[in-house]
Amino acid sequence: MQQWRDQRKAKGMCCSCFSKVSRPNKRQCESCAEKRRQRERARYKNGLCGCGRPRQTGKSKCIECKKRHAEWIKNPVNKARWQERVNTQNAARRIRVIMHYGGKCVCCGESGMPFLTLDHRDNDGKIDRAQVHSGYWWRWIIKHGYPSNLQVMCWNCNMAKQHFGKGTCPHQLGR
Repeated sequence: MQQWRDQRKAKGMCCSCFSKVSRPNKRQCESCAEKRRQRERARYKNGLCGCGRPRQTGKSKCIECKKRHAEWIKNPVNKARWQERVNTQNAARRIRVIMHYGGKCVCCGESGMPFLTLDHRDNDGKIDRAQVHSGYWWRWIIKHGYPSNLQVMCWNCNMAKQHFGKGTCPHQLGR
């Protein structure tokens, strides 16, 4: 079965409908991939894992799939692939979130992406840090509809606000 799929993929054909051209480096065409995503969403809403078994409450996988994933991730090659995928997705989410909030520091106007971070306007970040693991921060912001208590600041202004300005950036104190 795997060999058959690899042959179809090498020819650039969809492995589901056999007729359309697949997406670059993927096994399915866009319409088949969208149908699969719809099936997966419906399963998830009904409390089922991707395999069809009931999933744990508040979790995305059933116990058996969780164990199988844990075994799969023990392989260093698989772990590296997984981490690369997660890092790529998080980088894209970070850009999406920062651009939603204006894409530049609200204090000094810095717009270089490597220098920008999010700041809690009311200095109440401790509440969010208690609720959200740092690896899920960008996903959490998108899922919760871009909370209005956040703003973009460059790292320098954010740190100066916390450590020297007692809640206000020193740039703002001088104005």
